[in-house]
Amino acid sequence: MTPTMPSAGALACEISDAFVEGGAGAATLAQQVINACDHADKPLLPYPDSASLAQKLDVMAQRYGAREVTFTPQARQQLDQITAAGFGHLPLCIAKTPLSISADACLKNVPHDFVLPVTACAVSAGAGFVRISAGNIMTLPGLGTLPGYYHIDIDDEGHICGLS
Repeated sequence: MTPTMPSAGALACEISDAFVEGGAGAATLAQQVINACDHADKPLLPYPDSASLAQKLDVMAQRYGAREVTFTPQARQQLDQITAAGFGHLPLCIAKTPLSISADACLKNVPHDFVLPVTACAVSAGAGFVRISAGNIMTLPGLGTLPGYYHIDIDDEGHICGLS
């Protein structure tokens, strides 16, 4: 039996007790997520895959109230390189401050007529999207196979060593 999508867009609702019961407390929720993935349609994006990355970004920026999109020279070069490498068909993932729909944390609520400053562009090929950084965005580095904290210790005199 194929579930029908209710008007609110959800296939199911489950309570997760994972914090109390560990994995067993999230098993029913996990099964519902699997069911939803099995019956999900392709996401509907507000722009066609065939649009250029700049056009896709313009569509998204306008949808959220921006007057225009600007690029740093580095971001423009990155966008051109991504397109030339054959990734222009991918959807966008826009990183910005969580404090505003704009890239400016001081513009609260739902601002309009703002400028969206694109500062960096990169491909997440495995995930299948192009990352757009709007404003001052700090990304987290991945850990190596042997993170530095393995080398931190306390010697016999109580001094911390291995931090250098």
